[in-house]
Order: sequence, then structure tokens, then C-alpha cells
Amino acid sequence: MFQLLKVTTVILIYVLIISMATTADNKGDNSGQLDDIPADVISNVVLPKTECVYDLDSAVLNCSNTIFDANLKVMNNISDAIQVFDITNASLDRMITFKDYQVFEMLEVLQASYNNIKELPEDIFDGLKYVEKINLSHNNITTLPAAVFAKLSDLKSLDLSYNFLTTLPTIIPMLEWFDVSYNQIKSLSEEFSSVLYPQRIVLIAGNPFICDCKVAWLKEWFNTRIYLIKYSTHIDVNKFIPSCSKPDNLVDKRWDILSDADFQCSDEESDKENNGNAVDDDNDLKVSVVDIKSNSVTVKWQQYSKTSSYSLEISIHRFGKSKDAKKTIIPLTAGSYKLKNLEQDSPYVICFSLIPKTSVTFECEEIMTSKLYKETSKDSLLLEVMVKHITENIYQIVTLILVLFVSLYYILNKVNFDSNKNKEKSET
Repeated sequence: MFQLLKVTTVILIYVLIISMATTADNKGDNSGQLDDIPADVISNVVLPKTECVYDLDSAVLNCSNTIFDANLKVMNNISDAIQVFDITNASLDRMITFKDYQVFEMLEVLQASYNNIKELPEDIFDGLKYVEKINLSHNNITTLPAAVFAKLSDLKSLDLSYNFLTTLPTIIPMLEWFDVSYNQIKSLSEEFSSVLYPQRIVLIAGNPFICDCKVAWLKEWFNTRIYLIKYSTHIDVNKFIPSCSKPDNLVDKRWDILSDADFQCSDEESDKENNGNAVDDDNDLKVSVVDIKSNSVTVKWQQYSKTSSYSLEISIHRFGKSKDAKKTIIPLTAGSYKLKNLEQDSPYVICFSLIPKTSVTFECEEIMTSKLYKETSKDSLLLEVMVKHITENIYQIVTLILVLFVSLYYILNKVNFDSNKNKEKSET
């Protein structure tokens, strides 16, 4: 009991002293406040760094948690090449121009997350020949030049998560890790398939996707990557599996539980209060099938202003199996669509119709997918030609062999006969 009373008394006296000191400081000059704080309290306070730190042995320039603009002069004091540059949480409003500083020629890692960067000039990374990892997450980037990463041939990891991007750059190198999760991407046209398919791991969750036919191709792409979540323990599911923000019946539904058929464009969406844009019999909208391959065909059409509010329903089935027809609805603004996963060397029927329904009709087209030929080497091709030539001339070849055999037999007998005759004469 005595010990408890003693501790309580000490605490009350300490609080009284602090209160008196605070009152005195409020009445007078505040410059002496830190002097009144116990030294052990000050030692536990982590203050922001005021200068960058360069580690010569590891070639790391650490400017994290600084006000970097006030430290630009540090670049002029470094003569050795920098391999790792960390400007995390450095109050940056814009990225520095790397080509202006020779010390970045050998840069491999750039950490620039948690800043206020809003845009990147297209030549911002010029001069970085060997950079392998760039982290620009947690910034305010809204747009990116199409080819801003195009020259970074050694780049393996690119993190653009937690920004405000509404689309992707159209040219990026082949990456092992591409993170664009938690941006503001609502839709991506199929032209971005050439951007996403070559990448090994792509994180696109956390974006407010409108799950309609415009991103149906993206759902198909996601289906080819879902296996990664089972075999890659370092992938965050919340950044990997997208969900829908629209339409209402799919809100918050994850893509791993949705089917491709759920990604449709409704009649209401296609007909957007545009009664003056009706399509009639005089409309010259033309649909054609092009680029017929072994397992895919491409449907193309010309977009006209009169048809901008319409969609095209494409139906395809194998010849004689109309009950198995698969239908896809594509907005006419897309201009083209590729039908995939077809069987090689097979007949198909492709039909078209406009949505909303109109008096315009299209003739169905019958196509034949091409046969998938295996690549043949020069040696096997030469052997095939020789076999074919021998087969076509088998009788002449057999006759020639027989003539040669008989002639050889006659010559050998004649030689033996002459030899025996000479031998007999010598013995006589």
C-alpha cells in the first residue's frame, strides 16, 4: 500500500510540474520548450531526415523521408554510379530528369512511392539503360505517355498501384511483375491485349471495372492467369482478382466466380437516348470476316456516326450444329472483334445482327479455318521430295537396277572366263 501511494504521489508531482512549465511557455517565448522536455523522451522521437545518405559500398542513395528538392545539390557531390535510388516519401511533385545526372547511368532500382507525382514526361527515363525495378505506387499519376517505359529493355518489375490512372501505356517491355491495382480503370479496349498477354504476373484488382462486353476479352485473359494464385504464394489476392463496380447485378462480384457470359452489353446500354441515330435500310454498314487462321477469325466493320449507339451481335457455330451457337455482343465503336478457340480445318457459320433490332439484315458467312501445318526442316523436306520422286518412277528405277545387275554379272563372268583361259595356256 505504501509503495502504491509513493508512486501516485510522484506521478501527481510530475504532472503538476509539466502543467506549470506549459503555462509559463504559453505566456512567454516558445523557443525554450524543447529544453523542458526530458532527454529520454526526445531520444524516442523519430524526426524526418534533412539530407540524403549515400552508401558507397552498396551504391545506394537513400533520400527517403526527406524534402528532396532541397537535396538536389547532393548529385553534384557523388562521383560513383548509383545503383539504387530511394526517394520514397520525399515530397516530390515531379520526377527528376535522369539524363541530366551521369551518376544514374548504372541505376537498377528506383523507389519513388508515397509522393505527389502527377505526371511523367515521355523522356523522363532516358539515360536509364539497366533499370530493372521501378516503384511509383501511392502517387497522384492520372495519365502516362504511351511509350514512357518503351526504352527500358531490362525492366522486370513495374509498380503503378494506388494512383489515378484510367488507362495503361500502350508500349511496355515484357515484365515479370506489373502492378496497376487500385487505380481508376473502368474499361480497357482489346488493343491492350498486346500489352497484358506478354506479362508474367499482372495485378489489376481494385479498379472500378464496368463488367460489360467491352471488357469480356479482359475476363478471358484473366481466366488464363487464375492458376497463378495457387502456385505463387507472394501474390496478394486482393490485388490480383478484380471485381465489378457496374452493372448493378454484378456490383462487388469477383471475377473468379463470374462466367464469361456475365459480361454482356444490354439493349438499354446500347440505346443511349439517341433516337436521331436510327439505322435504316439505306445504311451502308458493312461487316466482313478477315484474317482466317487455324483457331481464330477476325470480324471487322466500318464505324459510322449513324451507328455509334448500336452494338453488333456475332453468332458462330460449326456447320450443321446451329444449336451450339455462341453469341457475343460488341459495341460498334470497337470496329473489330476476334473470335478465338476455334477448331482447325473446320467449317463454321458466322451470323450478325444489330442491337437494338432494326430492319437492317446481314447475310451469314461460311468460312473454313485453315489447317495447322507443322514447321518442316530442310532435311525432312528433301527426304519427302526424294521419296515422292522414287515412288512416281519406281518401274524405271527397277528396270535400271536389273540392267545394271545383269551387265555387272556378265562382266564378272567374262573376266573369270578370260582369267581361266589364260591360266590353262600358261600351264600347257
